[in-house]
Parts: sequence; structure tokens; C-alpha cells
Amino acid sequence: MEGDAEEVLLPSFAESIGYNLDQLGITVCNVAEVNFEPYVKLTASLRIPFAVITDWDPLDGTKQPLGKNRSISIWDAYCSVRPEAPKFTPENITWLKAVTFDECNPCFRDRSIFLNSLTFEIAIANTPGLKEALLDILDEQGFGALRSSRIKSWRSGQPVVPAQLLTMVSDVGKGRLAAKLKKKAPGLTPPEYISAAIHYVTSNV
Repeated sequence: MEGDAEEVLLPSFAESIGYNLDQLGITVCNVAEVNFEPYVKLTASLRIPFAVITDWDPLDGTKQPLGKNRSISIWDAYCSVRPEAPKFTPENITWLKAVTFDECNPCFRDRSIFLNSLTFEIAIANTPGLKEALLDILDEQGFGALRSSRIKSWRSGQPVVPAQLLTMVSDVGKGRLAAKLKKKAPGLTPPEYISAAIHYVTSNV
């Protein structure tokens, strides 16, 4: 996974769907950004089951999402130490670069790469239960009238505006926010892509 927030929350998320990662011998590895390739090469060469959890990170629409190119590179790294694995052909890559998240996401999942459609924080905000816990934490920060009104509108069912939410998260601090959310998260269902990654690894150890 990419960062501290995911590392803090993933064991709690696993417990909420019935898994104790320590008891299963599963390690949560924070790569501190997005340089997954060395870790994938190591686990692949040792034939250790793994799942990469990462963000789609869309850009402005004129460039490929960072998560798409990242996922292609991760699979290339895997294939470099597992020659029996089917590499992406030029035709595969052309197709991947032409299609949407929903179309290519299953392809990456088949290769142990689990993506959200935007970022981790937005996935939290779009998950029932976690959304309410997140908004409670943001409400506790004593933001001004404008931000408070935005939080209120999101509570009432208005779509969360990613840029506005991420600015608030940045001001709180991702690690600090994750620590607060962990206290509220026990029993709360994680975002779907994280549940899928946990189920995948636990079924393969």
C-alpha cells in the first residue's frame, strides 16, 4: 500500500470482515509512496501471495491516470521474475490505455492489483459508515463557516467534492486523520477494493 493512512487502518478493516492478519501471518507493507516494483519482484521471486493496494490517481483527462501506468509497470515487474506469467502485449497496453477505470479494473485485479477509482480518502468518503465517521472527525476540527457548510451538505447526501475534501484532509494530516478514524472504524465495512484485496490474500495463504 502507498502510505501511513492505509497502513494504520488496514488491520482494523481486516478484523471488521473477520480476519486477524497477524494470526494468518500476513504482513502489511507500507512502501511510502508508489515504488511497488522492488516489493513485487521480491514477493514474486519467493512465490509469496500478495496484493497491491493503490490509487487510480486520475489527472486532468488529457493524460493517463497515474494508477493505470503504475499498474502496468507493477505487472511488468512481476513478469520480469516470473517468466511463465503472461506479459502485457503491445495490443493489451493499447487497449488498457484506451479504456475507463471500470473496464480495466478487472484486468488489474486478476493480477493482484487492487485500485480505487480516485484516492484512498475519497474511497473512505464514498463508503457508508466510514463516510459518517470521516465527516464526524472533520466536524470536530472547528473549520470555518464555508467548510462546515460543505460537511453539512455531504451529510445530507450531496456528492462529496474530491478537491474540497482532500484540502480538509491535508490540513488535518493524513496520518492523524487515520489514527482518529481507526478509533471509529471497528466493525465498519472497508471500501470494496480493500475488502477484495484482503479476501484475495487470505484465500491464498
